[in-house]
Amino acid sequence: MFVVHCHEHGSSVLLDMSRVEGISTSPEGPVLDWRCWCGARGRLVAGTRSEPRAVAAPVVELEAHRRTGDTDPDQVAS
Repeated sequence: MFVVHCHEHGSSVLLDMSRVEGISTSPEGPVLDWRCWCGARGRLVAGTRSEPRAVAAPVVELEAHRRTGDTDPDQVAS
């Protein structure tokens, strides 16, 4: 469990590992991308205060799924 400052709550919030959306490194140190219980997203850089984070829309490669022989999601079995 870890504590972040949620900009939506305006206070510290206790989160568990299920709220981690990503971990990366930066010149400033390790970076933890989190999502609060309220839905707000933020980024925690080691040794600093959490900051709000914008989220990019996910990219889905439909052609890759079709080439692997997956069933067409538009077809429904009857």
